[in-house]
Amino acid sequence: TNTSEKLHEEKSIGNIVVENVILTYEKDRSSMVLLVKNIGKNAVGDYDAKIILKDTKGNTIEELEIYVDTIEGESKGVIKAEIVGDITNAYDYEILR
Repeated sequence: TNTSEKLHEEKSIGNIVVENVILTYEKDRSSMVLLVKNIGKNAVGDYDAKIILKDTKGNTIEELEIYVDTIEGESKGVIKAEIVGDITNAYDYEILR
């Protein structure tokens, strides 16, 4: 289980705010699920973005290409990414559009 507090610090990409991060690993595959909320009044999303996972020294350990689906204004959504290998030891991440 990942206990890094940095993973649970609030991060955002525009009006989309990450409320929670879930990292899991099973059968040589890792999954990263971001529970997000659109804090704006208008729908946002429908674009590609990137998650950069970092170690405790700030070095990049993996880059995940993601798709941000449309999230209606003042609504919640989910962003998912999967990769072969174990990324559950990530310390921090950033989201880039």
